[in-house]
Amino acid sequence: MQRYLALLRVPGALVAFVSATVARLPISMATLGAVLLVQEARGSYALAGAVTACFALGSAVGTPFWGRLLDRHGQARVLAPPALISAVLLVALALGAVGGMPAAGLAGLAAGAGVSFPPVSPAMRAAWQGLLPAEDDRQAAYALEAVAIEMVFLLGPLVLSLLLATTPAEVPLIVTAVLLAGGTLAYVSTSASRAVRPHRPVGEDVPAGPRLSLFRSRAVVTVLASGAFLAAGFGGLDVAVAATAQGLFGHRELLGVLYLGVAGGSALGGLVYGARTWPGSDWQRLRFVPSGVALGMLLAAGYAAWLTPTDSPAVAAVVAAVVLLSTAGVFIAPSTIIQQNLADAHAGKGRGGEVQSLLSAAITAGAAGGTAVAGVLVDAGGAALSYGGAAVAFFGAGAVTLARGRRV
Repeated sequence: MQRYLALLRVPGALVAFVSATVARLPISMATLGAVLLVQEARGSYALAGAVTACFALGSAVGTPFWGRLLDRHGQARVLAPPALISAVLLVALALGAVGGMPAAGLAGLAAGAGVSFPPVSPAMRAAWQGLLPAEDDRQAAYALEAVAIEMVFLLGPLVLSLLLATTPAEVPLIVTAVLLAGGTLAYVSTSASRAVRPHRPVGEDVPAGPRLSLFRSRAVVTVLASGAFLAAGFGGLDVAVAATAQGLFGHRELLGVLYLGVAGGSALGGLVYGARTWPGSDWQRLRFVPSGVALGMLLAAGYAAWLTPTDSPAVAAVVAAVVLLSTAGVFIAPSTIIQQNLADAHAGKGRGGEVQSLLSAAITAGAAGGTAVAGVLVDAGGAALSYGGAAVAFFGAGAVTLARGRRV
């Protein structure tokens, strides 16, 4: 823990890290808030999953574009305008959902908000590279970044749960928009963000081939595929946890408690992983670490199938769910850290923002598919079926690396 505190004492690091974390809270709040809002307003998890999938697919399209611009034009010029646009569209989505807007309109607003969603995580990763010249320090900072993402997935649902219990249905998504705009503007005003210089390739640094030339790297494609599978599992997990809280326990306010298990376990796993050097290569670890999440999902599926829906769950039942989810969560942050490190290692000079944005796009696309499928699975067979689907996706994240890892 002292190592992480020392990183945050570096001049400019703490303010940038905190503001970037606030700006990233909408990563969890936008998708989950849309699921819950549309489900409540329209009474269908399938429709809620489809609308949320449009947001994620839009983000998958927009993120690589913003990431490429990030490397070439600087952070403030690239992050601030789309953040404001995305925030406005999220507000429109919230008001449209409760105002009776047709499903096609909701899908269009969600897609637009996703396309304009700013790539804050690749930007913060670039800021760490400028703040920390030593490679070991940067690796610890990347672990801290992964833990920050898990805190986003912990605090976001907790804030949503509080807002859902105390405010009208549209308010959580509006608050999400405010956090997105305010956090992003605060981050781009920090010294760490302003210190990141654009990389305009000249001479031998000019990337060969068209914009999609990174896809010519078998290693990059393998990492992107693994990230997509991992995120599909996240999408299934999100919907399954929502269905557990509301469908099995009868209290959607318990959503934040269940997410506490997932994100808390992941944060712990990330801190432990980043605090030491592990044997073997990143490729070897990526082949097996996601399977730990998958096994936890299978246990959660069995538990959900065993539960009887009730409006008054016993404390022991909630505790058991949290323990199962936290056990699975321990392996999440290490999986994402490994993927990000491998993406950077195979991107080439001056393309860190682009490759991290491509990874984010793969993750959001995978989450879109996972969320959409999970909505159908929950309507068809409840939370247990969605947990099972998530397990298949998490196993896939390791399997694609096993299948191709020796040839990268």
